[in-house]
Amino acid sequence: MAIPTRRRTPRALIVPTVVMLLALAGCGSPRDTPALHPPSNRKALGSVQVDPQLRQMLPADVRRRGRLVLGLNPIFAPMEFKPPGSAEMHGFDLDFARALARTLGVRLQVSVSPFDQLINSLNTDRVDLVISGLSDSRAREQTLDMIDYFRSGAQVFTTTRKAGAQHGLRELCGRSIGLSKTTDNYGTIQKFSAEQCVAAGKPPIDIVGVDSSASARLQLQQGRVDASVQEPETLAYVMKQAPGTFVRLGKPLNPAPYAIAISKQKKQLTTAVLHAARKLFDDGVYAELLRTWNLQGSALPKPGLNLKGRQ
Repeated sequence: MAIPTRRRTPRALIVPTVVMLLALAGCGSPRDTPALHPPSNRKALGSVQVDPQLRQMLPADVRRRGRLVLGLNPIFAPMEFKPPGSAEMHGFDLDFARALARTLGVRLQVSVSPFDQLINSLNTDRVDLVISGLSDSRAREQTLDMIDYFRSGAQVFTTTRKAGAQHGLRELCGRSIGLSKTTDNYGTIQKFSAEQCVAAGKPPIDIVGVDSSASARLQLQQGRVDASVQEPETLAYVMKQAPGTFVRLGKPLNPAPYAIAISKQKKQLTTAVLHAARKLFDDGVYAELLRTWNLQGSALPKPGLNLKGRQ
C-alpha cells in the first residue's frame, strides 16, 4: 500500500486501530478457506525454525517483549485480505511476515489500519515494520529503510469485449482510463499520457479517478471507460476469479519493488530483518510462499536494501 504507496497516497483519516495477535509459536495456522482464497502455507511455515544467531541480532527490547508489531491493511488480495464472510486474514505478505517472525524467534502482532496511516504508525513507534504491498521509492528512503522483496508495477487492462480496438498502450491516447485516484497509478498514467500521447501530437488519455480499484473495474465492465490499471498481482487474482473477462494491455508500467519498511532510527532491527529475509530466500521458503499464492512472476532473486536509491 505516496507517501504510502503500493497503491495509495496518504489522506488525513482517523480510524481506530484494530490490533490482533497472530501467535506464531504454539498456535495453529488459520482454518482453510475456499479454493480462490488458499490457506496460509502450513508446510512452508512449519519448516521455518528459529535461528538463534538472528534472534540475537534483534534489538534487546524486541527480544524482551518477544514479538514484532506489523502494520498491515488487509484489503489487497492476494497480498493481504479477508476472504468474503471471514474475519481471518490471509495473503502472501502475512505469510512472509509470519515466516520472518518465526525465523527471529518472536511472535507476530498485527496492527490493522488504513493504508495511508501505515507510515505514520512507523514514525510514531506504534508498529515495528510495515509489510503491506508498500512500494519502494527514493522519497521513502529518506526516512525509512526499505527491504525490497517483491516485484510489482502498473498493469493496464481492458475487457475482452473492448480488447479488439486496443492492441497496445498507445491506442489508449484519446480514450478513457478509470483508476483509483488514491494510487500511484494515477501519476503513472498522467506521465504516460504526457510523454506518449501529448508529446507525439495525440490527444491525452482521459483519466477518470474513482475511489477504489473495484469501482474502476465496475466502470470498465459497464462500458463507462475504455481501460483500467492495477498492480499485476492483484489483476491476476481478479482474472482468476472472473475467467475470460479481462485482457492485459502491454507490459507493466513504472516497475517498482514492494518493500518491508522500517524506521531509519532502528538500524539494528533492519539488519536482523534483512538477514532473516535472506535466509527465507536461500532456504526456499520465499519461493514456496510465492507458489502458494501463484505469484512466481513477481519474485526477486534476493532481498535488497534501499534499491531505489541505488538506481
